[in-house]
Amino acid sequence: MILATDKEHGEFTAEDESLLRQLATVASLALQHVQARISLEEADRRKNEFLSMLSHELRNPLAPIRNSLFILERAAPGSDQALRARKVIDRQTAHLTLLVDELLDVTRISRGMVNLQRESLDLGELLRVTLEDHRFLFESSAVELSLTLADAPLRINGDRTRVAQVIGNLLQNAAKFTPAGGRVAASLEADTRLRQAVLRVCDTGVGIGADMLPLVFEPFAQADTTLDRQQGGLGLGLALVKGLVEMHEGTVSAASPGLGEGAEFVVRLPLQPAAQ
Repeated sequence: MILATDKEHGEFTAEDESLLRQLATVASLALQHVQARISLEEADRRKNEFLSMLSHELRNPLAPIRNSLFILERAAPGSDQALRARKVIDRQTAHLTLLVDELLDVTRISRGMVNLQRESLDLGELLRVTLEDHRFLFESSAVELSLTLADAPLRINGDRTRVAQVIGNLLQNAAKFTPAGGRVAASLEADTRLRQAVLRVCDTGVGIGADMLPLVFEPFAQADTTLDRQQGGLGLGLALVKGLVEMHEGTVSAASPGLGEGAEFVVRLPLQPAAQ
C-alpha cells in the first residue's frame, strides 16, 4: 500500500490517481523481484550444501574399500582376514549403490520417467511385510516399534515395489531420528468419507522445527546437516516419498509439535473401488 499526502489544498485528480497506481505497480514488481532473488539464493544455498554432503557421502565408503583391497592383496586366500575384508567391500559397495539409486530415483521422478506397474494391493499386508523387513533397524538401536492395522483389508491400485519404498523410507526416517528408548508407531486406517487409506508413522524422535516443516519434502532441504551427516545418507528419502505418493494420486504431510517433540508423517492413498 502506498499512502500519498499533499500539504497544499486541492483536489485529488484522476492524473494523481494514475500516477499513484503506476508507482504502486513499480513498487510491487520491485518487491516481487527481491522476493524471487531471495528464494533463488536460498535454493542455491541449499543445493550447494547438498552437493557438499553428496561429495562427503560418496567419498566416505572409498577409504574402507581401498583399505580392504590392500588387505586382500596380502592376506592368504580364505583366511579370516580376507573374509572380513570382503564383507567390508560388499557392505560399502551396497551403501554406494543405495546412494546412487536414490539420486537416480529423484531425477527420474522429477522428469516423469518412472512408470508404475500397478496392481491390486492389500496395503495392510504390504505394510506388515515391509515393517518386518525393517525391524532390525529398530532393534539394533533399541527403539520400540509397533503396528496397528485396520480391521478389514484396505486395497489400493498401486505399484508394489514403489509403495513398499514409500513405507520403507518413512520407517528409515523414523529410525534415523529416534534415539534409543524412543518409540515408533505405524498404523493404517480407512477414511470412509474420502475413500482413502491413511498410513501414519509417528515417532518420539528429535522433531521438526516450525521453520523446516514446509521444507521436509524438498530434495535439497536439510533440517540439521550435521545430524544428517552423522547418521549417513543424502536426506532424499522424504523427497522420494512425496514424488511416489503423488504419482499414486495421494498426498503426504508432516507434523511436529517442535524440536525434541517427535514427528508424524501421514500418507493418504485412494482406496480401490469395491467393484474391483
